[in-house]
Amino acid sequence: MHKANYASRICHSCRPNCEAKVTAVDGQYQIGIYATRRIEYGEEITFDYNSVTESKEEYEASICLCGSQVCRGSYLNLTGEGAFQKVLKEWHGILDRHHLLLEACELNFVSEEDYIDLGRAGLGSCLLGGLPDWLIAYSARLVRFINFERTKLPDEILRHNLEEKRKYFADISIDVEKNDAEVQAEGVYNQRLQNLALTLDKVRYVMRSVFDDPKKAPPPLERLSPEEAISFLWKGEGHL
Repeated sequence: MHKANYASRICHSCRPNCEAKVTAVDGQYQIGIYATRRIEYGEEITFDYNSVTESKEEYEASICLCGSQVCRGSYLNLTGEGAFQKVLKEWHGILDRHHLLLEACELNFVSEEDYIDLGRAGLGSCLLGGLPDWLIAYSARLVRFINFERTKLPDEILRHNLEEKRKYFADISIDVEKNDAEVQAEGVYNQRLQNLALTLDKVRYVMRSVFDDPKKAPPPLERLSPEEAISFLWKGEGHL
């Protein structure tokens, strides 16, 4: 016997009338199905699965029968993880991440712009309430990078997809591939935001376990003066 709710039976469409989003409801994360346009009486409810595979065989077997004028022919996208990671590796390396975190820890303050950017990304008070200011400020900076990545990803994905598909297919429609790249970039964007939301929820749990009140969690980084850095290197934990 199948176990799930009605949403698990919703079919894919390349021109769907709904979209799936992860939202916070009473502190619990749930996947919600939201209409993107007016749904006529008797019309089937659908959403774009926006799933990805690196397997040519799996891609060819995933035949889409939605029948829309913009049907991609498959409910899977043929691509590689490398395309999704290209912008991340180039613009958001370990030093970039530490810079954003250090900046947020030094300020330890949430600006109005931070709240606006977080709200536009769907990260509201239900998720952020009770978290320390430095963590909220850091989250806002991560959201800004995710927004930046969203503008860069379509070109990277398109370039990668064309390289891969030209190995197997002779006839390729550039317009279709551009549309697919946009769809995949939007999928990565939504996945990044969902991962951030879930991570914040887990961090809140850890902070509550350690500090009782997450608001009391101190910033994990602080900028040292040259004298403090020398003193730490010679006398601190694990010193030289």
